[in-house]
Amino acid sequence: MNEVCVVHLVRKKNGTGPFKRFLDSYRDNAAELSHELLIVFKGFSSENVPESYEVLLAGIRHKRYFVKDVGFDIDPYMEVTSIFQYRYFCFFNSYSQILAKGWLRSMHRWITQPGVGIVGATASYQSVSSDFHEFTLVRKPKTIKDILRIIKHLIVYPIEIRDRFSSFPNCHIRTNAFMASRDTLSLIKKRKIHSKWDAYRFESGKDGLTSQVMRMGLSTLVIDKYGNSFKKEHWFESETFWIKDQKNLLVSDNQTRAFTEGSLELRARLSFFAWRRRPDGLEVKGLQQE
Repeated sequence: MNEVCVVHLVRKKNGTGPFKRFLDSYRDNAAELSHELLIVFKGFSSENVPESYEVLLAGIRHKRYFVKDVGFDIDPYMEVTSIFQYRYFCFFNSYSQILAKGWLRSMHRWITQPGVGIVGATASYQSVSSDFHEFTLVRKPKTIKDILRIIKHLIVYPIEIRDRFSSFPNCHIRTNAFMASRDTLSLIKKRKIHSKWDAYRFESGKDGLTSQVMRMGLSTLVIDKYGNSFKKEHWFESETFWIKDQKNLLVSDNQTRAFTEGSLELRARLSFFAWRRRPDGLEVKGLQQE
């Protein structure tokens, strides 16, 4: 069995921009560990990958796998682990951009330590359940749109949220730029993912990926761009996701870029969601509403 497979999902609807960003970062930042690259083409014909994509892949050794453009990223991730024979899989979504050399060497170093079940470039304590109470019901409605939003969430809450997510701190590795062994992933039970709420449940729900790994008695670590590891009690200290300037981030994506490019108000909101802290890292007890 081969040792490491790096899986990158490319969605046709996203165009070539995100794909180029990933491949440029892949070329510029040596993995410093032997591996095979598997490109998962989502929504492409296996017989006709557009020339614009072929040009971007010139000179990069890789394998290919094709899936229909249905569902969410986690489905093809889990699918390839059952088909391809590797000891470890490292997964990147369409918006990933590698930010440091030795990224794979660092992740592999920690995932192969005894008792470690999953490592990732980012993680969060965010709770969908807690956020619902903090930001939907507490805020005073000012417009018809606000009232409709609250009604919608009052309907959604008992169906999709209640009892399915732990309250804050709801520790979970984000399902982008994460690595785990094939043996561990083979033990993960996954419901069919039909909706965004199903995807949220798999990432951060009580029966989600991180929760299942923890119930196996295994550790979950965040890895920063210097190769340091952080246990769940210290994830926010890694300064990788929605806190400070994310200066130690190993792999960026659309969510981390939203924080970097966001307004001061948005950054405060996201830091509170993820850590109950301010963007500068100081702890807060709540978020004042207008």
